[in-house]
Amino acid sequence: MRFRWSTIRVPVAMISFLLSVGVPSAVARDAVPCEIKITTPQPGDKVGEEGEVGGTAKIPGGTYLWVLSHRKNLSADWWPQGMHAAAIDADGKWVVVSAYGRAKDVGKQFEVAAVAVDGETNTKLREWFKTAKERDYPPIEFPDAVGGCVPVKVTVNKTSH
Repeated sequence: MRFRWSTIRVPVAMISFLLSVGVPSAVARDAVPCEIKITTPQPGDKVGEEGEVGGTAKIPGGTYLWVLSHRKNLSADWWPQGMHAAAIDADGKWVVVSAYGRAKDVGKQFEVAAVAVDGETNTKLREWFKTAKERDYPPIEFPDAVGGCVPVKVTVNKTSH
């Protein structure tokens, strides 16, 4: 059997065309630009014992949005909020209830953060809640954000408990 170049002209031409116009890779096609916003509370708002933290988010598939808070002068100590990752609806909106310390923290500034984390970190944060109450809610280090997702933070003022 003789090999004929004519039998591969169409595929070669097609490949050449596709390469010239550029075909996005599966990764590029499925990539979601990461965008996290906190819309409530606003910077400087007055808060009490607890309140809703909400906003919008577009995060990559397989990642999870968590809210954490802490008294601002406790820079390394953070507390996960909401008992689980935030549920992001079809419009990208999410809401989590956050606690703002104890009665002795009235008059202090609190920082609230929203961060996209990977599956392993999500599991660790969920596990923290299983024993947190009996251990008097020990703080954790701020979790690593997934690549390309910048955590957002808002500072508020605790004025009541």
